[in-house]
Amino acid sequence: MSDQTQPEQSSKHYYSELGWTVIRRIETLQQGYLNDSSQARADLAELRKASQDLYVFPPSVWHLVDLPEASNISSSDLLTAKEQAIRGALWLYARHQRGRTTPMHQRGVNLGTAVSRLAWLEGMDNEKAVRRHFDAAVMSTTFSGFFNHLKGLIGQLGSTRAAIAIDYGLLAQDLYRFAIPGGRQKATLSWARGYARQKNEKSETNTQTK
Repeated sequence: MSDQTQPEQSSKHYYSELGWTVIRRIETLQQGYLNDSSQARADLAELRKASQDLYVFPPSVWHLVDLPEASNISSSDLLTAKEQAIRGALWLYARHQRGRTTPMHQRGVNLGTAVSRLAWLEGMDNEKAVRRHFDAAVMSTTFSGFFNHLKGLIGQLGSTRAAIAIDYGLLAQDLYRFAIPGGRQKATLSWARGYARQKNEKSETNTQTK
């Protein structure tokens, strides 16, 4: 699978083939869930049963988390970076969407933008508390460390008070980057820009309404 990015015409963001794969699968699940599909609800429940190391998923959802060319990518017993990314994105989305009646996947909202929205919602005086998991994720040097903090972030974003959506296609690409040498810097730069842009937009709006 090529990781060459292709433009998404409805936003300024770019998706790799991996990102598109995740978007198609999650948007199908999300539409079914919001339309009260019993199959979609069952699939999300099964995804949540997966092991947190992303190795063990119920057979009923293998078609959602496996890559088409998985049997050809590697003979190793370890997950590849792309396998980690797609499994991680689906596992996190299933937890994020749980109990929510609004979509928790939204194109164009990267992790930094979502956390900035959460900080604004909670009040900028509480920004440090809101950013605890985010800052730890940014400073992580391993995929497992990053993913562990990401779980905490998704919990914050999906809380009853917040219910803030993110783009799981972009998140899958970030997970992939974190799992390959030299990719971490690209992911964290994207989050920093998203966080700052959202914060500046909110500040400008607040100034204009005074």
